Amino acid sequence: MSNYTFLWSNTHQLFYMRGNIDSYIRYRNVPFNSVTHALQVSHGNKMTFYQSTEDIDRDIEEGKKFFDQAFTDAYIIAAKEQCTSHKKFYAELGGAVLSEEPNQKLLEYWRTLLDHYAHSVAYFRSTQEGPTRALVEKVAAVVSQDELNTLLLSPELDEINKETFDWQELMDRGFTRELALVHLKKYPWLCQNALTHEDTLDELEQRATISMSHDIRKEKEELRKVQTEILATYQHIGQDVLTLQRMALLRPEVKSAWAASGYYAISILIEVAKRFKIDFGTLTFLYRHEDVEGLLDMGKVLSTQEVAERNRCTAYVIREDNLFDFVGAEAEQVEREELGEADAIIDVHELHGMAARPGKFTGVVYILDVNDPEAARKFRDTFRGGVLVTSMTQPNIIDIAKWASAIVTDEGGMLSHAAIISREFSIPCVVGTHKATKVLKDGDMVEVDADKGVVRILTK
Repeated sequence: MSNYTFLWSNTHQLFYMRGNIDSYIRYRNVPFNSVTHALQVSHGNKMTFYQSTEDIDRDIEEGKKFFDQAFTDAYIIAAKEQCTSHKKFYAELGGAVLSEEPNQKLLEYWRTLLDHYAHSVAYFRSTQEGPTRALVEKVAAVVSQDELNTLLLSPELDEINKETFDWQELMDRGFTRELALVHLKKYPWLCQNALTHEDTLDELEQRATISMSHDIRKEKEELRKVQTEILATYQHIGQDVLTLQRMALLRPEVKSAWAASGYYAISILIEVAKRFKIDFGTLTFLYRHEDVEGLLDMGKVLSTQEVAERNRCTAYVIREDNLFDFVGAEAEQVEREELGEADAIIDVHELHGMAARPGKFTGVVYILDVNDPEAARKFRDTFRGGVLVTSMTQPNIIDIAKWASAIVTDEGGMLSHAAIISREFSIPCVVGTHKATKVLKDGDMVEVDADKGVVRILTK
C-alpha cells in the first residue's frame, strides 16, 4: 500500500524538476518544507508530484501557526523579500550580454536561476491546500458557503489582476506586437513552455482576438463593501479572514516570481545550444538541470540514448532527507515500487474534490493540457463553453477559463488560481479531484455538482 498522496501535475521542461525537489532539500528552514518522503516523476514532459501522507498531515497541523498574527507577519515578510531578491536577479540576468560571458559565468547564472526558483517555490507551498486548511475550516464553520466564497477573495489587486488591468489598457490602445513585447517583459510569467519569446507573443496576439473586458477596480470596490457587511456580523473571525486574503495575494506574487524562470532560461539555453551545437528543443525540454550544469562545467553532451532515457522517464525521490535520481527503465521501476496502486486508473462513476465555487452544470468535457502552448492556441480558437478539465489553471490561460461553464481540476485548494477565478467570474468549480484529467476524456458528458464537490460521469 503506497504512502503517497497526489499533490500536483504539470507539463514542463525537465530542468524544473530539480528545482522543485531541491526546494525541500535546500530550504527545509522555510515552513512547510520539512519533507521526509516525496516522489517527482516525468514521462516526456508530463510531470506528477507526490508527497507522503504523513508529511501532508504535518503541513495541515503546521498550518495552525497562521492563527498567530506574529508568525503570519514574519512569514509574509520573508516570502516578499525572496520575491524581491528573485526579481533583482532577473534584472541582472536580463541586462547581461550572455554571448560575451565565459562558460563558468553562464554556469553561475544557470545555478542561481534554479536556486532562486527552488527558494520561491518553497514559499509557494504555504498557499496550497494542506497548510491553509485549518484557517479555511475555521472560517467555514462560522459563515455560509456563499459568504465563504466571497470572503476568500481579496479586495486588493493581485498580480494576475494587475496583468489583466494592464492588458485591457493595451487593448484600448490597440494591439501591436511591440506593445505586447513590453507587456511580456513586465509580466514574464506569461511565457510558459515556449521555445522563443516570439511564441508567447503569438499567443498574446491570439488572446487579443477573444479578450473580454471588465471593470476590475469597480468589482473590487463592490467586493469590499459586501465583505464589510458580512464581517460586521462575524467580527471575531475578521483577523482569520484577513490572513486568508493575505495568503491569497501572496500566492500569485510568489508564483509570478518563480513562473518567470522559463522566460529567462530561454536566453541562457539559446547561448548554450549555440556553443555546444545541440538541438535547442532537445536541450530545453529533455536536459535536466544537472545535465545543463555538466555541459557548462565539463562540456558533457548527452548521447542519443541518454536523451531517450530521460524522455522515457525521469524520477527524483526523497527518502529520509536524502535525494535520489533515476532515468529510463530504472525510473519506471522506482515509480512502480514507490506508488504501488496509488496512481492506478480505476473505473469510477464519480470524482470527489473541494467545492471551490458552488453551482451546478451538466455538459461536455474539454480537456486542456496545462502549459501546452499548442493546446492553448486550439482552445482559444474553439472553446466557448462546457466543462473545462485541467490539472490546474495557470494565470496565462485566464482568457480561456473565462469561457468555461464549469471548471474541474486535478490539484488545488481554496486559494488556488482555479478557485479564485471561478469566484471572480461566478463559474461552478471543483478542485483537488486528483485524477480528473486521467479518468475523464474529451466528449464525456458530466454533471458538475460544485455545491457538494462532486463530478458525476453520465456518459463516456
